[in-house]
Parts: sequence; C-alpha cells; structure tokens
Amino acid sequence: MTMRSKNIFRLLFVFIFGLSLVFMSGCGDNNTDNKTNNNGDKQGDVIDDKEKTEKYNYKFLVDGVVLKEETLEKGETISYPINPTKDGNEEYEYSFEGWDNNATTLEKDEVFNAIFKETKKKYTINFYGLNNALINTQTVEYGSKPYSPYVPDVSATNIYTFEFNSWDKTIESVTGDCDYTAKYNVVREELESLEGLKISFLGDSITTFYKDGSEYNNIYPDGYRGLNNCLSQSEAINNYYPSHSDTVKTWDQTWWGQLLVSTKMELGIVNALSGSMAYDHYNYENGVVAMQDSRVSTLDDNGVPDIVVVFIGTNDICSSQPSWYGKSEYTTALNTIYEKIHKFCSPYTDVFFVQMYLSKSASSYKARVDMYNEVIASVSTDKNCGVIKYADYLSTVSDQSSVLPDWTHPSLKGCGILARASEKAIKEFYGIPCKIKVV
Repeated sequence: MTMRSKNIFRLLFVFIFGLSLVFMSGCGDNNTDNKTNNNGDKQGDVIDDKEKTEKYNYKFLVDGVVLKEETLEKGETISYPINPTKDGNEEYEYSFEGWDNNATTLEKDEVFNAIFKETKKKYTINFYGLNNALINTQTVEYGSKPYSPYVPDVSATNIYTFEFNSWDKTIESVTGDCDYTAKYNVVREELESLEGLKISFLGDSITTFYKDGSEYNNIYPDGYRGLNNCLSQSEAINNYYPSHSDTVKTWDQTWWGQLLVSTKMELGIVNALSGSMAYDHYNYENGVVAMQDSRVSTLDDNGVPDIVVVFIGTNDICSSQPSWYGKSEYTTALNTIYEKIHKFCSPYTDVFFVQMYLSKSASSYKARVDMYNEVIASVSTDKNCGVIKYADYLSTVSDQSSVLPDWTHPSLKGCGILARASEKAIKEFYGIPCKIKVV
C-alpha cells in the first residue's frame, strides 16, 4: 500500500469515528431540556438560576423590636419609616436622633437600630404666698432640689402683719411638678393709738346719716323701700339721722362720727339702713337684711377695713313675730355676718359687736334685749370679737329720755356715750391705754 493510500485511510477512520460519537450522544431522551441533575433540578434551570437577581432583607429596630421589615431585590431603594418615639419615665425623656446605619440601597441584608438621646426631665416648682399669690417659679431637673426663695412679710391690715414661718412641707429632690405654700406667723402690731385705722359700720337706723353733699353719707340715700321696692320714696322709712332727730344734725354728731373725730380713724363705709334686720327670715335678697351678701360685701368698697363695727338687731327684737326674734336666729345672723366680713373684707379684719339696748320705758322688750346680749357675748367669745358695752353704760343714766328720746334712737348725748364706749372697747381690745370716762 502506498503512502498516499494510508493517509486517505486515516482521514476516513477519523470521519467515521466522529459520526459514531454524534450518534451516541443523541440516544436516550430526545429533549435535553428535560434532563435533571443529582439535586432533582432540571439542567436547563441551572442556567436560569444564574440569571436570577439576588434578594436581601432589611429591618428597622427600636430597642430590639421590629418597627419595619422588608425583602427587596438587590440594588432597590430602602424605605425609611417615620421617625419613631420612645416613652419616657419620671426621670428621663427620649428624643430620636437617627439610625445607626445610613444605607440607602439594598446590597446585602441590613439592620437599622434607632438611636435616642436620653435627657433628664425638668419639672415646674411653684412657691405660693399669702392668698395663693405666686412668689416664685423654678424649672428643676429630676433629682435636683429647688432652692427656697425669699418670702417677704405681708401686711394684712394696718394692724396685722404676716411673718414667714416655713413652707407647708419639706423641700425635697424633684420627682414631679410640685407646689409649696408659705406658712406665716400672724403678728399684731403694738398700737399706740387708733389714728389712721380704717373702720366700717354695719347697722340699722341708729347708724344712718344722709345729707345732700356730705362725704360721710351712708350708701342708702332713699332708705328702706320695702320688700322688692314696693314702697314709693315718700312712703319709705327714710334715714333717721338727721331728718328725724332734734339734736343730731351733722355727721360728726352721730355716734360713729364722734368716734372718728376722737380717734382720728378713717371712715371706710357706713352701710346702715332704717328698718333693716339681722336675720334673713324670707330670703329677701334685696339688701334689707344685714346678713345678706349685698350688705356685707360693700364694707370694703373704700378699701379693706381694719375694723368693722356691727350694730344690728333692734328691729328683730321689736318684731311682732316670735320666730323673728329667736335666739337661734340671732346667733345664726351674727355668725354669718362675722364669716362674711372675713370673706369679703379680710380674714384679719377685726369685728366688734355693739350691745342691744332699749330705754327702760320699753320694759316689755327687756327679756329679748338680755337674750340678744347673751348671744353677742357668746359669739364674741367664740370668734374673738370685741364687744362695745352700750347697754352697760346707758342703763346707768337716770334720765333715759335725755339719751333715748324715742326709747330707741340716741340723742346727741346718747351718741356721745356710744362713741366713748366704742373708743374704750376698741382701745382695750388692742391694749392701748385708755382713761376715757364713758358716762
């Protein structure tokens, strides 16, 4: 065999062998897409998995608790939640400052933890003085102690001063809002005279005065107009002084006017009304009765009085209705008047009650007068009020008509006795030396 023949033979062998390999690879399944690998996956899917986009998870945590969680494809934008809050406690409050991770797109699994700023809470501490007047306000951190502010002495009236004693509770480290209220020692000034003290009067016709143009008029120029103002002015029981007195014609001749002149006290208000009673039997609500708000509330219209003198009850005594002059009713009236003076004027306005007295010629009323004076003594002792002993002095006058011409309303002489009795009682109440001869 020639060399050329051998080469042809070799090429033919390679060609036939290649065809056999191709034939063998095509045997079995006709569709290579249906073949599976050892994992049970189709061989065609292996190529697809490589072509898939990767997915990752991100989560936002607040103190380990998931606030938001989401799974996205790689490269997608992370959606941040609304800024979270964290509840505080008595000591601390928390403010959100941000996250410990600033990723914006998802390239891998991400965790975001909330960061909070811890701040000590602050509380409001108020310090109050007399009548709940605000003295000082402090803003203090939890656990710190507020300082005690300066508390000035307070003048309640011309007679009484409040000196700071202590706070109503111990000042302690702050755990919340807190109020402190000052406690005071009440100090009565050592008076050498009554000059400059302000005095108001509550009474009936015995204390009235009205004259056109006078600056010392009481506040009822038309007198008592009756229940619901049913009386005309001409029918009204007008002010007794000076129109119905032969001897008392000017304000400084009234018993309270003589008292003002002698002591140099200042007049507050004269709230006196002819025909008025102490006890409110029918809920008049029209200013007729002394115990009504409408009467007592006027006593500080010219400034807070240091003293209020109450001379009321004569019309109750003279009533024809037994229930109107009862002991319990009069006791209620005086207690109510006392309480309302402290409500509308000042808790430190001193109250003086004037004894009841009718001329000896009105003997039929003596038992009632004595009963009322017992009530005055009892209420005055209970409430630490002064008593003006009008009856004790007038009863010593032999000529009763010279002091009580109509057995009720004092004359100029009678007004003088009442004025001196008042001055003596008031000065003795305050410890001021007094050598006045009353009668």
